[in-house]
Amino acid sequence: MCLVTACATGPKAIVLPRTLLFPLGTYRHTVTIRLKNGTLNGKPDGPRSQRFSGIVNLQHDKLTILALSPFGTTVFRLIENRSTGVVTLETEIVALKKVESQIVKYLEPMRVLLSQPVPLSASKTVVQIRTEKDGWPIEFELTTNPSAHVVLENYDESHIARSARILTELYDLKVGVDDYAP
Repeated sequence: MCLVTACATGPKAIVLPRTLLFPLGTYRHTVTIRLKNGTLNGKPDGPRSQRFSGIVNLQHDKLTILALSPFGTTVFRLIENRSTGVVTLETEIVALKKVESQIVKYLEPMRVLLSQPVPLSASKTVVQIRTEKDGWPIEFELTTNPSAHVVLENYDESHIARSARILTELYDLKVGVDDYAP
């Protein structure tokens, strides 16, 4: 998190201690999902993999995940109240309304990943951690439902992983962080 204060010479950033693996802020990303069984639209000849863009807004009290169409319109919005743990999915697409609970389940590993503290340590949700020489995690297991193998790569100068891969028994999800704003 960064606070900006004004002064005669221009704004200065005051960096506050970081508490999360992915710091609070807004992330713009590109996602590729490949289902291991079935198709994305539930039809026998439907697509097994798809690429799309999205936005994650991570705040102390709320997590919002937006999936965007190729035209930039909202496909769905997942909102987690981080105080109560209540998760809701909003969409205007009838086919997605029929599988809301499945989408929420698919996104559980991502929601858990975005709430991990730094330094990352073994807990009831994180096991088998492998780190870089400077201590940042590069590979670990999430004991979510579905359980997930997570690989984080390409850390930038702010120690934000610019690429993540989440592998479950249901899907293989690749996320590339295109932009971040505190």
